[in-house]
Amino acid sequence: MTLSTDTDSDGQFSDEAVKNHRTIISYFDENQRVPDIAWPWVQMGRVARFGYTLVYSETMTVTVSLKALSPSLQKDGKFTLEIRPEGGTMIRVERTIPAAIDPLMNLR
Repeated sequence: MTLSTDTDSDGQFSDEAVKNHRTIISYFDENQRVPDIAWPWVQMGRVARFGYTLVYSETMTVTVSLKALSPSLQKDGKFTLEIRPEGGTMIRVERTIPAAIDPLMNLR
């Protein structure tokens, strides 16, 4: 879970000259696919002692940037995030967008 920077602030890591992140998060919906979307993170609770590898009981909050979407989220639509850590198992998260969309939402 290395720190990464979206230097041109377009919401994508795929176009960065220097790619220092090892986990890839991809976004899919019925209209588009963004293969390497930007995602800053914050460590929660216990601090990692083994570099950038999460170990048992460590948690972090990942915020996925939606700047790269065109068209933007549509109400009542569905989307998928695929999280692919280097050397780990892919995690697939599927969600339905609510009928009302606010600038900041938690879609647990």
